[in-house]
Amino acid sequence: MRKKALVASVVSALVIGASGVAGASPIFQDDFNGENAGNEALNFSSFNQWTVVPGTGTVDLIGNGGTFDFLPGNGLYVDLDGSTGLTGLLQSKSISAPAGNYVLSFDLAGSHRGTTESVSSFLPNELAPAAVSSLSLNLGNVTQILNIASNQGFQTYDIPFSLATPGSFSIAFRSIGGNGDNIGALLDNVSIAPVPEPSTILLLASGFFGVAIYGKRRKNNTT
Repeated sequence: MRKKALVASVVSALVIGASGVAGASPIFQDDFNGENAGNEALNFSSFNQWTVVPGTGTVDLIGNGGTFDFLPGNGLYVDLDGSTGLTGLLQSKSISAPAGNYVLSFDLAGSHRGTTESVSSFLPNELAPAAVSSLSLNLGNVTQILNIASNQGFQTYDIPFSLATPGSFSIAFRSIGGNGDNIGALLDNVSIAPVPEPSTILLLASGFFGVAIYGKRRKNNTT
């Protein structure tokens, strides 16, 4: 009876631990649906968690059944090339985080207006490019997602990066090329989540292995 209770407790703990590893809580998350009371707005700059850097241009807040909802069912999202002829640099407000490894995730879609678009994403200490090419700028490391077809639906991009020490940082997005046409790629569902430490994953794996061995021995003893 004690063995059964012990195994049940171990399995329960492992399931809870595995859930934590598989779904680590994001330290930053935004789907833009809480902006502007859920309504579209051209050249929008009053974001809750973002700033359109002054002097860089503008972005549009679109979707949610509005005039420019090119991908219905996705709530609000951002057209990275606003309606002033200059693309804005959309930069997050300061994010605080401990040292560690992280993944920046975001969804990009094509303009759905007949143009091919490219986007730069900026973040600190990037480990790997998300797509075609990567280079370093004074703003920090940048990944270029190139040649997003006009009819591409929302596609998720994951970029790993690390913080060597605790601190604050910002991430940013900007449409590149095509200035003046007021047509950009579409951005949605931005999040940053910690990556579990290898030791945590190894501990969970060892636990599952131990439970499996116990189950096999118990089965052999009953036959």
